Amino acid sequence: LVSILPDLVSHMKSTTCPEDLIPSRLLKEVLHVVDRNVLDIMNKSLVSRVLPTLLKHVVVQPFLRKTNLVPDPPSSLGPISKVPFLPQILEKAVFNQLQDYMTEDRILDFCQSWFLCHAQH
Repeated sequence: LVSILPDLVSHMKSTTCPEDLIPSRLLKEVLHVVDRNVLDIMNKSLVSRVLPTLLKHVVVQPFLRKTNLVPDPPSSLGPISKVPFLPQILEKAVFNQLQDYMTEDRILDFCQSWFLCHAQH
């Protein structure tokens, strides 16, 4: 994972979440310095099956469903969840490994999903 972490993070979209201890753009710039710490957090989380409390907070904010609507009544608003960047990295790493495993061992039937089936052809 240490070898793919910089590539994984560099391809991720920088996000803005009030719960981020370090802004995602800054983390991407200094990852080469803190990569071992990020990996340590991720590995401990996976081994213990526990996400640290600081990484569990998600900010839910309202947004207008259409730009021409007014914020009142509340039905014109919809929720948007802002997830901190570190849990996004962990989620992406687990997703990639699981997808690779399922693809290599032919566990995942691509034509079970219309999108996957048509993406392959």
